[in-house]
Amino acid sequence: MNVDALMQTFSRFIIRYRWIWLILIILITVALANATKYLVVNNDYDNWLPANDRVSELYRLVDRQFSSTAILFTVLDFTEKGVFHPDSLALVGRMTDALEGIEELFNVSSLTNILDIRKTDFGVEVGDLIPEIPETQEEMDALKEYVLSKEMYVNSLISEDAAYTVFIANIDGSSEEIVTAKKVLETIEEAAAGHPYYFGGDPALLLYADYYMQKDLKLLIPIVMCVMVLILGFSFRRVLGVVLPLTLVFLCVVWTFGLQALFGIYSNMLTTAVVVLLIAMGADYSVHIYNHFIRRGDVQVSTAEITLPVVMSAVTTIAGLLTFGLTRIDLLRFFGIELAFGLGSACLLSVVLLPVCLHLFKAKPNPIVGNEERREDVINQGLARAGVWVHRHAGMTLAASLIGMIIIGLGVFRISTNVDFVEFMPEDSPPRMGGDILQDHFSGFYPISIYFEGDMEDPALMQMENYLENFLRSYELTDAFTSINGFIAEENWLMNGVFAVPETRAGIANLWLLLEGEELLRTFVADDRGQSLITAMVREPETYAMRFISRSVGEYLEEKISDQVVRIDPARLSPAGLKALRTLQLSEAALQLAWLAEGYEKSTKYDSNLLLEGLEKGIQRIDQELDLAPVWEAGRTYLDEEALEVLPPEVIDRLMAVISDHWRQAETAKVRDRLAAIITESGAMNQEDASDTAAGVLKRTASSLRIERASTLRGTLAPLLSEELKNHKDFRKRAEGVLWTLWAEKPVFFTSQIASVPEIGSAAIATTPLKVEPTGFPDLVRRFDDLLYISQIQSLGLASLVVLVLVSLTQRSFRRGIISLLSVTVPFGYILGFMGWSQIPLDFGTVLSGALIIGLGVDGSIHFMHHNHDLQLRGIVGEDSIRRTMGHVGKAILTANATTCCGFLVLLFSNSSVLRNFGIVNSMAIFLVTVSLLTFLPALVTVFQVHLVRGQSQGSGVRDQGSGN
Repeated sequence: MNVDALMQTFSRFIIRYRWIWLILIILITVALANATKYLVVNNDYDNWLPANDRVSELYRLVDRQFSSTAILFTVLDFTEKGVFHPDSLALVGRMTDALEGIEELFNVSSLTNILDIRKTDFGVEVGDLIPEIPETQEEMDALKEYVLSKEMYVNSLISEDAAYTVFIANIDGSSEEIVTAKKVLETIEEAAAGHPYYFGGDPALLLYADYYMQKDLKLLIPIVMCVMVLILGFSFRRVLGVVLPLTLVFLCVVWTFGLQALFGIYSNMLTTAVVVLLIAMGADYSVHIYNHFIRRGDVQVSTAEITLPVVMSAVTTIAGLLTFGLTRIDLLRFFGIELAFGLGSACLLSVVLLPVCLHLFKAKPNPIVGNEERREDVINQGLARAGVWVHRHAGMTLAASLIGMIIIGLGVFRISTNVDFVEFMPEDSPPRMGGDILQDHFSGFYPISIYFEGDMEDPALMQMENYLENFLRSYELTDAFTSINGFIAEENWLMNGVFAVPETRAGIANLWLLLEGEELLRTFVADDRGQSLITAMVREPETYAMRFISRSVGEYLEEKISDQVVRIDPARLSPAGLKALRTLQLSEAALQLAWLAEGYEKSTKYDSNLLLEGLEKGIQRIDQELDLAPVWEAGRTYLDEEALEVLPPEVIDRLMAVISDHWRQAETAKVRDRLAAIITESGAMNQEDASDTAAGVLKRTASSLRIERASTLRGTLAPLLSEELKNHKDFRKRAEGVLWTLWAEKPVFFTSQIASVPEIGSAAIATTPLKVEPTGFPDLVRRFDDLLYISQIQSLGLASLVVLVLVSLTQRSFRRGIISLLSVTVPFGYILGFMGWSQIPLDFGTVLSGALIIGLGVDGSIHFMHHNHDLQLRGIVGEDSIRRTMGHVGKAILTANATTCCGFLVLLFSNSSVLRNFGIVNSMAIFLVTVSLLTFLPALVTVFQVHLVRGQSQGSGVRDQGSGN
């Protein structure tokens, strides 16, 4: 069937059954309006990645298991009195009690109730850090000194200058984060009683994202409506020219939200942009239809003529938007679907409801009579003259456009990305201000974690967990570490003088027993002890920093770490294998020391090879440089205080003489039997007790000897370390813990570490599985960052292909398809360059620009090419066809693009930087596309001589169009 005849039939059908169409549209609108009450708002960004994506899957698993990402931070400002003041600590205590009363919070950590492990006269005690406020200034000063000496508190719960303190609250995984965040905020507001505080964290971001989204909608919708009234009123100077388009966009917004609710597509922070753009862009189709009607004079005829280009432009725009359906970021996918729903509704309402309304309201046109050219308004005359000028200078226009694009387009290499969700908030917003405080005075607020799955009571696994914590500490960007291995090692340090996890299950179980019942443990170890986390905070929230640390940690774990831990018996190795194993032990120790050194001295890089040389030299002379006095003291103390029976001093002297003579082989059976014999001969014990006492004293002296060896070996590295590190107590204890493992009877490694050791298979006495994966906010950022680039390229390429195919098919000319596509891609080249030069990042808003501009910009190109083609069918070609085309559709292009451009500009008033950047880039793009359609496009048509295909019937599709201006 002839297309023109089909359109005429369609037009007659619409007008004939106008009342049926009107009633049907009213019923649909009522039904969809009712469906909007089921619409859900979701700004939780960890749900924007697909469920089967490993990064998001692990992020959600960790959040459910440990609530490690659902963290709220509240910072109290005590810059006037300081934290260590009775009034300050009293307020901290009151707020802690208030927060602990919120059922949805399973863990609240503050200075008053944080887990504290300290040494007492009776051993190690675990309790609250500040159970009571000190009564005297001396006690307060002692408390301050103690707290600021503990690395687990400084920059985690209290700032280094003791001017700020923070409350950390974990939301239970079964609770609604936004509802709980609001409840916590209200509680803080009441408990703080006017004291300055800052509020931040992931749930706070979600709470305020919803708040600013609602605030934007209340502000931006009235603005864009006023702008639309002004533009439509100036363009048409008719009440119907304003009322009808705005009525249609209101209906399309209702339809969009209704369809969105029916299809289960949740609203998010980009929904604000969708609403604003629907109001601005949804009017484009009605603008073209109304503009054509007032020029043709007959609603049925004008509808038949304009419906095809309007539908074509809508289809290309919707096709461009639907390319986001292939992206893996739900935020972008839903934006494309929402806007596609809206523009599809706007198109349908424009080609059906608008003609009906024009007919029912008996709208008055300004038709062109016969073939006489009436006096055009100033805009049409100017556009017609511009078309003539471009036609006569087509080559120069194309050359200037392309040269300009190349020069400005070089800025594309300067484009950066931004996935920092805090920066999306206004600068004076609570999450932004709280984030700044946490970044400036604490360790930041974005967590990075290493996830472990295995038997977390196995000493071998816990030792490797400690190994990877040392690795994570090497990054300048990380601080405030929490892990179960860290707590166990701290207890061991206080009880036994070595910062390392015990080498037996019994030893770990004894220390773990002291931590039972502490809620804090739930944030980094599972109840069944089959999963655990090492968690740190990242100091810099910028995307480049997050991307760097995520990629670096991920690559190291993938390349260096295996999924099995093996325990080695060195006695089973040949001398060559034993030597290789010792070299490996020293290399790994040197590597850990370098990590720790860089962790505690952030600005300095340490070469593990130099440290390895120092260890090799030091261990060769270690026994010659040992101070054995602490070893003898440990042995004598055991015999004096812990022997099963009281031993006479002379017996103790004899025992210590034997031990001192054989200290290098202190734990051999021969030495043990000799000690037992001395005790038995003295009559102080029976043979069994004597044997146990001998074993006990030898174990104690061997343990002390091992600690002294580690301390002495660390001392031999002093020339390789800075003065700061040599005197840094936390570095010293951790370094000595690393060196202590060098004398392990059964050392442990990841299987990937020992692959090069000869005969190692025969020496492996136990192999244990351990799953290790990186997770946390940096991984989420890196995934989003990667997908932003992919989404931009994918959507732009696919949108261009779809537009090219659709335009070529509907125009029945591949050449016309290429020309239409070029007219919008060239301006987009300018925009990419503009983004780079002006340092506007690629974010969740600007990434949409490519496909969006291709889809939107091609609308005007289609109308231009369609009308120009109609003129050519009637034999009007060359300069005259360009002049008439510009005079006819130019004003409609200006009006439609002006409404769209202003819609984007309205987004500059948004509270979100994402929407502001989106508005800047796309308003500039629409402006450039408009310029391109009125200059570059007619130049292309002229240069490529887009005329009728030879042999085409001149009568095909010809219709009476009057003068056809």
